[in-house]
Amino acid sequence: MFQRLFSWSTLVPIQPNGNKRPFFLVPGGGGNVVYYSYLARHLSSDQPFYGLQAVGLDGETEPYTRVEDIAAHNIQEIQSIQPQGPYLLGGHSFAGKVAFEMAQQLQKQGQEVGLLAILDTTAPEPENKMTSLGWNDAMWMLFIGKFLGYLFGKELDISYKALEKLTPDAQLNHLYKQLQQINFFPTETGIKQLRGFLRVFIANNLCYYFP
Repeated sequence: MFQRLFSWSTLVPIQPNGNKRPFFLVPGGGGNVVYYSYLARHLSSDQPFYGLQAVGLDGETEPYTRVEDIAAHNIQEIQSIQPQGPYLLGGHSFAGKVAFEMAQQLQKQGQEVGLLAILDTTAPEPENKMTSLGWNDAMWMLFIGKFLGYLFGKELDISYKALEKLTPDAQLNHLYKQLQQINFFPTETGIKQLRGFLRVFIANNLCYYFP
């Protein structure tokens, strides 16, 4: 699963077996689908379940910067295995907006959306306040490090004062070593994938979407 996270197809078959209509779920701001493996355990064995990981996680491709473009790309992916609806869609956190936009675009195609599950997503606002912060890379790394440390219940040794003294590559290496302490990435994951994760996370947080 972890290796598949960074191999390249947006569409990740988390639980591909079964005769029911597949359920397609878009992950939150970090763009990876690994944590959906826990959800898969609670679905029936005959329920196909696919994640839609973000373009850019490979550390080579540039991530999308518009929700509309992410949605259009995801639709192409799901229609490669299910050309016609009804579609079962969902999105967590940031991706609730992506799933909503996917539903709008599918309906404009004349397709039916049988389910739209929006999980822990904030209501749209007329402006994205994150864009006004003007953060540099060091601030984003600090934010990500503190946020992930909180989620994993561990205080990471990371500060803006330390990061700002480092070169961009050294900043990445420092964050990488800290994230290794909480097993955020598998051991075979390298700096390139961390760079991709950062790009996706920043791009998603700066996306403006107000339907």
